[in-house]
Amino acid sequence: MTNGKQKILETIAILATAIPLLARTLARVALAAMALSISVSSFAWDEMALLRPKEVECIGTFCHTGMVTVVSKDFDFAIKDQNDLSHFLFVQRKDFGISPGDIITVSGECARRDNGTVHKIVRNILHRGHASLPPPEKAPLAELVRRDFLYRRIITEGTLVLVRRDEIDTSAIQLLIKDGATVLNAAFISSTNQTADAISLLGARLRLTGILMQENGARRNIAYYLSIDPPGGFEVIHSPPTDIFNAPELNFDSVWTPGELASLPSHRFEGIVLATWGGDQMMLEGKNFHRVKATLANPNELPTAEDHVTVVGFPDTDLYGINLIYARSKTNQNSDGDIPRPKLIDTTLRSLLTNERGQPRINGYSHGRLLRIRGTILDVQPSLLLFSLNDDGFTLPVDCSSSPEVIPRLEPNSKVEIVALAIAETDSWRESVVLPQTRGLRLILRSKSDLKVLSRPPWWTPARLMAAVISLLVIIVLIIAANRIINRIMMR
Repeated sequence: MTNGKQKILETIAILATAIPLLARTLARVALAAMALSISVSSFAWDEMALLRPKEVECIGTFCHTGMVTVVSKDFDFAIKDQNDLSHFLFVQRKDFGISPGDIITVSGECARRDNGTVHKIVRNILHRGHASLPPPEKAPLAELVRRDFLYRRIITEGTLVLVRRDEIDTSAIQLLIKDGATVLNAAFISSTNQTADAISLLGARLRLTGILMQENGARRNIAYYLSIDPPGGFEVIHSPPTDIFNAPELNFDSVWTPGELASLPSHRFEGIVLATWGGDQMMLEGKNFHRVKATLANPNELPTAEDHVTVVGFPDTDLYGINLIYARSKTNQNSDGDIPRPKLIDTTLRSLLTNERGQPRINGYSHGRLLRIRGTILDVQPSLLLFSLNDDGFTLPVDCSSSPEVIPRLEPNSKVEIVALAIAETDSWRESVVLPQTRGLRLILRSKSDLKVLSRPPWWTPARLMAAVISLLVIIVLIIAANRIINRIMMR
């Protein structure tokens, strides 16, 4: 009995010694994890810096004499030389001390970067004097495309159709102005959130003063944009219409070419919302079964499915129908009895993706139709708010951006029935793209009530079975190890 008590006391002493060792080990692991997270964080910043283009070779030299017309916030600048040609130059030093109007001789190297672009890097500047900048030139938007106004101060006019903060340069607010078929991107730098103030001017006629620039950053192939003079670079010529919805109604009996459509002023359409997606897009069905896709200028005006709404926007086309872009929307309190309720069509993924002979194709007639489809969930992508629906080997993505609450309910291998809007994924018509390619179909889930789970997957999935087997093996190993430790203690 005494030996038994002594062994128990020895076991307790061993455990008392082991616990502090275990605590110290855990503390060391925690410190190592913290150090690892810091190193990973710093690595992420280093990795981001590595993504910036670097100069890789010098392919020549340059020397220009002229007047400085533009100085950017990064001290890069443009000059107009003696031959009236404009050049945009990059500096690696911030102490050259130049300003618009300076007359300079500048020299440097033409450096090729690892993204294929060639930049003129300034090495030396000789100041020769200063002169007044010429007054800004007046030009309509269409002229800016045809004439060389690059890096010149201009005055132009147009209707404000879209406002947004730049997703690449978050210090800039983008304004899209439209005049006829021409749309120009204008931008100004704002340290505060002036987006809401600018949105209140949607539909206003603006006079803009600024410098026509060319993007020299990541979006290097973008068309010209207007860098608005700070402050007071834009003036409201005509306030937004008191009733923006007092616009001519879309006439589907008229025959327009895509180019003529793009030149039309804003038009009005009334109908029932079939579905919304992406935070700013919706499909409507109106009288005589006409369907219109609308992209909103103000996402706060996005209605919900089955609302009766009126939208006003600029006509556009993706060749599947007439769309309205830069649109405004309002919900109507009293619905029009002449607009029938949308028809629901039962179909399969096979009929959407093959023809009568079973050959692969996209069924273009499904665009803008409400469909009821059954299938099996392949995978769920919560970050993208979508899941993949499969049936008989055919798969389509299902967009849940208007019904994110369904994502937690979804399990791979569940059999479901959904009611969704089919959308052909294609671009709008442009003069340079006369036949936009249809890249595929996407199904838009309208709300959580449009998804019915027919059967759940069996609980014993391969992953769960593997986890259970591994857990059981770990438990067995721990029991054997504990048993051996106890036997050794008892044998002392």
